[in-house]
This record gives sequence, structure tokens and C-alpha cells, in this order.
Amino acid sequence: MVPPDTSTLISLIIDATRLLRDQASRHGATDRFSLAQLRVLTRVAETEAPTMTEIAESLAVPSPTATALIDRLVQDHALERVPDEHDRRLVRLRITKTGRRDLRTSMVEAANHAIQSHPHWKPRFEHLEKRKGRSKAVVAIARMLLVAVWHILTKAEA
Repeated sequence: MVPPDTSTLISLIIDATRLLRDQASRHGATDRFSLAQLRVLTRVAETEAPTMTEIAESLAVPSPTATALIDRLVQDHALERVPDEHDRRLVRLRITKTGRRDLRTSMVEAANHAIQSHPHWKPRFEHLEKRKGRSKAVVAIARMLLVAVWHILTKAEA
């Protein structure tokens, strides 16, 4: 089985995020979070207690934009602000259990979309489903998607 090329994977991820937004809007679930807020949640989850400035820089958005996104996530209990242990002027961010749950839900939805619409992921899912059951197979595909995205972003390869 040939792995998907970079442009195919990026296209799939964009399609999945659009689908997530549409489904969430229909179910009223993610009037809770915008895609930009999900990007912030992802950055905070993958970084050890970043500052708001670090988040703004990593997402290439102005600080006031990052602050507004973070304020909403703090208000929704997906992130928490934590004072820096060594520098009282700094405030660090941590993802909460609620935020992790929301990220997992988003990845499972993206995996479901990939399974239904992409010829690379569907046979892998079917193989895993026979051995592990549907739920565990979907989570495994979600993890594989994350690994593929990580490889694309860090090494420019699929």
C-alpha cells in the first residue's frame, strides 16, 4: 500500500476540518470552538506550558488575536492560565481535561471522515477493525493521521 502524498494528505485534512465545522454547527456542538481555537488547543497540548506570546508566534497571528482566542478557551474551561514559577510577569497556558477531550473528539471525527472518503485510510481501518473492533480502530486511524501530519510538518514528507 502506497502512503498518500503530501498534497493529498493536506487536502484530506482541510476537507476533514470543514466537515468537522459543518457537523459541529449542525449538532450545536462546536459553536463551542472555532477552527482557530482548535489550532490554539493543539499548540498548547503539544507544547510544555507555552506563553501567550509563544502561541501567537507559532500560529503567526498578532498577539491581540491570540489573546482573544485564548480568553474564549479559558472561559470555556479548555485552557487554564498558570503563573510562571520563576518569572511573575509571565503567564503560561495548560490544556485542561475538557480541552483534551475536545481535541480527541475532533481527531476521531477527522479519522471517521478519512475512513469514509479516502482510499488509503479505508483499507487500513477495515484491517484494524477486524482485529481491534470499531472504536479502537478509529482511534488508531486518528493517531496515524496525527503521525502523518507530524511528519509532513517537521520533515516535509508523508
